[in-house]
Amino acid sequence: MAAVVQWWDHIIEEYSDPRVEDWPLMQTPKTGTLLVVLYLLIVWIGPKLMANREPFNLKPLLIVYNFAMVALSFYMFWEFFFILRKKNRQVSFLHVFHHALMPFSWWIGVKFVPGGFGTFHAMQNSLIHVMMYCYYGLAALGPSMQKYLWWKKYMTTMQLIQFFLVMVHCTNFFRYDCPYPKVFVYIVGSYGFIFFFLFLNFYIQAYRKSGPKSETKNGHHANGVYDKNNHKKSH
Repeated sequence: MAAVVQWWDHIIEEYSDPRVEDWPLMQTPKTGTLLVVLYLLIVWIGPKLMANREPFNLKPLLIVYNFAMVALSFYMFWEFFFILRKKNRQVSFLHVFHHALMPFSWWIGVKFVPGGFGTFHAMQNSLIHVMMYCYYGLAALGPSMQKYLWWKKYMTTMQLIQFFLVMVHCTNFFRYDCPYPKVFVYIVGSYGFIFFFLFLNFYIQAYRKSGPKSETKNGHHANGVYDKNNHKKSH
C-alpha cells in the first residue's frame, strides 16, 4: 500500500497541472469517488425505497434546476468557444455508466491536461447540454408545452454527431506533430467510440423498433431524447 501511495504522490508531483491545485474537488480524487459511490447507491436503493410510496411533486424544483443548468452549460460553452477564437426506467446501463465514468475521466483530464486537445469535445458537450436542459425545462412546465417540443427527436441524432466528431477529431493527433500525451487521446477516442454505439443502440431501440408514431405509457410519443425524467434523455 505504501508503494501505491508513493507512486501516486510521484504522479501528482511530476505530471499534475499546478493551475488547478486550488480548484474545488481537484486536490484528491477521494471526494469525487465518494460522490460517485453515493450516486450508485442512490440509483440502487432509491427505487426500492420508493416502491410503495407515492411519487413526489418536484415540478417547481425541476424547472429551476433545468434552467439553471441551461445557464451553466451556456457559460461553459461560451468560455470554450472564446478560447478557440484565441422515472426508474431512466436507470439504464447507458445512464449509470455515463454518470459514473464522467467524474473520473474529467478529474484526470482537468488535473493533468487541462485545455488544449480536450477543449473541442468539452465545447461540443456544453452546447448539447444547453439544448438538452432547455428541453427539460420546457417539458417540466407541463403538458401544455409539448407542442413546442417537436424537436426532441433530433437530440439523439445530435448526440451521435457529437461522438462521431470526437472520434474524427482524435485522428488529427496522428496527422500533426502534437505534444499532447498520447494516452489521453486514446482515452477520449475510446470514450467517443463507446458512447457512439451506446447511443446508436438507444436510437435503434427508441426510433427504429418502436416506430415514430408509437406511444409510451405516459401518452407521449416514443421518438424522444433519452430523458432522465421519463427514461428518454440525451446526455
